[in-house]
Amino acid sequence: EAFVDMLGRMRNSFVGGKEFMEALWNLMSDPPKGQKPFTGGDSLTFDHFAAALLYDTQDALQPKPGLPIKEVEHLTKLLQRLEGFVNSETNTLQQQWDWTLNPKSFGPECWRAAQQAQVAFPGKIPANTSLPLGGFNGQRHLLFVGLPLALYCSDCPHLYQV
Repeated sequence: EAFVDMLGRMRNSFVGGKEFMEALWNLMSDPPKGQKPFTGGDSLTFDHFAAALLYDTQDALQPKPGLPIKEVEHLTKLLQRLEGFVNSETNTLQQQWDWTLNPKSFGPECWRAAQQAQVAFPGKIPANTSLPLGGFNGQRHLLFVGLPLALYCSDCPHLYQV
């Protein structure tokens, strides 16, 4: 219900993105509970969704044995293209309303995912960063497309993996 409400309000002009970012924060602070068969009805938060999404994206961009390098290149190009579209559509978002630029927005799950990524992908993840896995800087598509999709798919793990 909160997600549908947010989408409805998105149609109205959000000056500088303030209302959108507030609505996203409210939604991510108390997302709908997962269905018991999939998550045990756990209450997941922004920290859980962001950690999984940021880590899984880094994992998907790494070459894997048996996977042609072309597949990783195609995914990289697709994400770059999506990033261009998202940047174009969100260029009026004022930094003062973007709570994802604040390191305090990211909790222990995100920082743990960042540490795991540094071990799993040596030399690929910056060691000293103010945001875990770079946060959503340069990855705005993850914030505006990936995060809502991850929330939507949270009760269907097989759908999230796709």
